[in-house]
Amino acid sequence: MGTMHVIRDLCQGVPGVMVFAGDLSDERVAVLRKTAQPLADKNKLSLRTYNPAKDKLRDRLTTSS
Repeated sequence: MGTMHVIRDLCQGVPGVMVFAGDLSDERVAVLRKTAQPLADKNKLSLRTYNPAKDKLRDRLTTSS
């Protein structure tokens, strides 16, 4: 996960973007969510954060966080 890249993706103004951001550190995921979720909400975009060691991404994409 690159925090800068996640923030940049959420600020590009592209409608309908869904950003998936993963890290093995729950602490880093929490910090990213705290920083990036308000931007995703403001721009009406989807942000999915996860820890790949603990969370499995579903086969089907959903817009819920």
